[in-house]
Amino acid sequence: MKFNIITDVYVTPSNVHDSVPYLNRLDRQVQRFGFMVEVVALDSGYLTNPICKGLSDRNIFGVIAHRRFHPTTGLFPKWKFTYDKERDLYICPNN
Repeated sequence: MKFNIITDVYVTPSNVHDSVPYLNRLDRQVQRFGFMVEVVALDSGYLTNPICKGLSDRNIFGVIAHRRFHPTTGLFPKWKFTYDKERDLYICPNN
């Protein structure tokens, strides 16, 4: 904490979210450096069931930010758009 030393780097394809390999990378650092991890602080992208369960199984207290959704007035959420496979495009609910 005092010197902010990077202890792990792991490259994934762009379609793999950072949260997917997180627990394996955490385990690797614990094993490699002998860290006694009691608490981790993570951003909201890591607030997933597998990570919460994995931290609980490891007796690690997770401080994880939650997402605050503030929809912009006049914009439709992604799930309201329909995909037209024939034309390979999405159709706005407002046509």
